Amino acid sequence: MTQNMAYFAIIDGQTQDEPLPILGWSAIPLVRNSQTPEDPATSLPLTEDELLLKVQPHLPAGSRAIRLTITDEEWTARPTVNPALCNGTVIQRERPALPLKEQAASAIQQVHHQAALSTAMGQTFGPEMQNHVRKLQAILDGTDTTSTALPPQPSSPLQ
Repeated sequence: MTQNMAYFAIIDGQTQDEPLPILGWSAIPLVRNSQTPEDPATSLPLTEDELLLKVQPHLPAGSRAIRLTITDEEWTARPTVNPALCNGTVIQRERPALPLKEQAASAIQQVHHQAALSTAMGQTFGPEMQNHVRKLQAILDGTDTTSTALPPQPSSPLQ
C-alpha cells in the first residue's frame, strides 16, 4: 500500500527523558501538486526539509515535531489517550497518579458531603473521623510533608 502522508508527533521542545509525552499530532501530504502549462497535473514528492517547513505552522510555542516512521494503518490505530514516544515508537502511557494534595482535596470534598449528611441527621463525627479530617487538612495546608498516601478513612463517620 502506498504511503500518502508524513506523520509527526508534537512534543515539548525541552523534554529529553523518554517516554516523551505527545502533545499533539500533524499529518502532511508527502507530495505537492504542481501545475505548468505543459503538464497541468504533476505531483512532486516533498523533501524532509519541505515537510518540516510545512509542519512548523502547526507547532505551539516551545514544542517540536518528530517525524514518525509509521504506516497509514499504524497512524489510524495510534493511541490517543496518554500517548508518548519511546525509542521512536508511539506507546500509550499509564495515567499518572494524582498528586497527594489533589487526592486530599478530593477526599475532603467527600468529607464535607458526609458532614452535611451527618448534621442533617443530628449526628457528629466521631474521634476517628475527626482525626482523619485533621490529617487530610494537614496534607492540604502543607504541614504534613511526610505522608505518601492518604490516611485510611474510618468505616463510619461516627467512629
